[in-house]
Amino acid sequence: MLAAQTVVGGREQEVQSQQSALATSQSQNASDIANLTSIDLVSSISFYELTQNSLQAAQMAFSQIQKMSLFNYLGS
Repeated sequence: MLAAQTVVGGREQEVQSQQSALATSQSQNASDIANLTSIDLVSSISFYELTQNSLQAAQMAFSQIQKMSLFNYLGS
C-alpha cells in the first residue's frame, strides 16, 4: 500500500511539473506573439532605411579608400 502511494505521489508531482512547464511555455508564446504583432511599422521602416543608407555610405567610402595608394596621394 505504501509503495503504491509513493508511485502515485511521484506521478502526481510529475504531472504538476509538466502542467507548470506548459503554462510557462504558453505564457512565453503569448508574449512572443504580442511582441511580433505589435510592431510599429513606421518606426521599423525608418530604422531599416537608416541602416540601409548607412551601409551604402560605408560601402562607398570603403571603395574610395580601397582605390587610393601612396603613389596617388603623392601625385596629388
